[in-house]
Amino acid sequence: MMMYIFLKELQYYLLNRSMVFTWVLIIGLFVLNTSVSVFQYGDLQKKHEEIVKKNHQQLEYDSKIGWYREMEAKLTGKPFEKVNTLPVMVTLLQEILQPPPPLIFVSGTTAGIVPDGSNMNCFEEPEFASFVHYNPYMNPYFSIDWTTVMIYVISFLCICFSYNAFSGEREDGTLKLMLANNLSRSSVIGAKFLGLLVVFLIPVLLGIIISCLVFEFFPVFDMGQVEYAKIAYFFLVSALLICLTILAGFLVSALTQKSYVSLIICLVCWTMMAIVIPNISWIITRQTDKIPTETTIRQEEYQQMGALKDCFMGWSGSKNIEKVLARKECYDRRTAVHNGLWSSYHNMQFNQTNSAIGMSKISPFGLFRFLGDKISGNNYYGYASFFEQVKNYQLAYREYIISKDNADPESQHIIWNESFCREVMSQQKVDPSEIPEFAMQQASFGEVVTDSLIDVAILCLWCIGLFVAVFMAFVRYDVR
Repeated sequence: MMMYIFLKELQYYLLNRSMVFTWVLIIGLFVLNTSVSVFQYGDLQKKHEEIVKKNHQQLEYDSKIGWYREMEAKLTGKPFEKVNTLPVMVTLLQEILQPPPPLIFVSGTTAGIVPDGSNMNCFEEPEFASFVHYNPYMNPYFSIDWTTVMIYVISFLCICFSYNAFSGEREDGTLKLMLANNLSRSSVIGAKFLGLLVVFLIPVLLGIIISCLVFEFFPVFDMGQVEYAKIAYFFLVSALLICLTILAGFLVSALTQKSYVSLIICLVCWTMMAIVIPNISWIITRQTDKIPTETTIRQEEYQQMGALKDCFMGWSGSKNIEKVLARKECYDRRTAVHNGLWSSYHNMQFNQTNSAIGMSKISPFGLFRFLGDKISGNNYYGYASFFEQVKNYQLAYREYIISKDNADPESQHIIWNESFCREVMSQQKVDPSEIPEFAMQQASFGEVVTDSLIDVAILCLWCIGLFVAVFMAFVRYDVR
């Protein structure tokens, strides 16, 4: 009997004009996202290649620093070759741009909010940076990505079709007739739930398949097994969000007698969960977990650097080894102050963001938003991973310079972040092909699943809890 009701529900929805419009809207949004993503990803990839090329040229020869050696060679008549030396590599400032993630269409970047790169040299704490500049008056309020479509469009449509599942049929009298045939109430809930779930999963699945087929025809996207596995995982997580939203509509419908009352309550709850809570969490966190501004950190750095003034006294005159070591010690202390302050500040920023995300996850829609970010490797989670990899690259870059200097028997092996004392370290020319270059590693499918397992489990608990609540409410529901 449950199968019969399920097929009747399925037939009703498939022949419903509103559902046909819903299918067209959902598939159309996926197609629109596909079109926008192809051009957006191509532009981001082109910009990334430009930055990488510029940085590679700088590793071959940094004209901003090398001009001094070039001028010196011209004045002395010595031969000069446009290559970097180890002292240049020590003071070189690299601009590293985060590569666009292959699944940017799953969760798009909010332009100008999250940094997209980092400035890095050999010794100092890397800095947050933004290299792709946008016109602030042309930025959209919402990105048309899969995660946004699921949260603001599909979940809203689920509410529109589920809010009167019981209250509407009670008003029509069909619910009373249905239960008069000795049909269990659990069968009614199960059949209605499966019917509505299937008719929403079909257009979502079709939209994803169409998008993937289009991406295969455009060479800008490098889609492999890992990316398709993540897309399949996103579909399963999306199915949980659809289940949750349908069950929420069912619960409100089972607790009310009038369909218009159900609709009002559903819309208020959806607004609170999808819009208010995920956004207000950032406002609350800024007030409860305050951090200093960059200006404050710079002022603190200036004050602490001022206390080291005496360290640099007596540098004039001949550069004997004692003075060189004293100078190095001063710069090491300055670098330690700089790195301590800015590393602490970056950690405070990450911790504040994590607190805001944790608060927004009170809402299942906020939970789903950041699940989309984890799966796509974009936005906050993508940048946090990128910045950590920049720090690891800095260590590899520094180790390369030290090992190269140690291999030179003519060097005094005294290295610090000041070009003025370049003669105390190796003067060897650097082969650009030997220099380690930054290459970001995207999270594997296993890492994504492991990292998001708790969030997915919470979504499952939401669904189970709502299903139990719907059953208990419908058992007591007066169908008369």
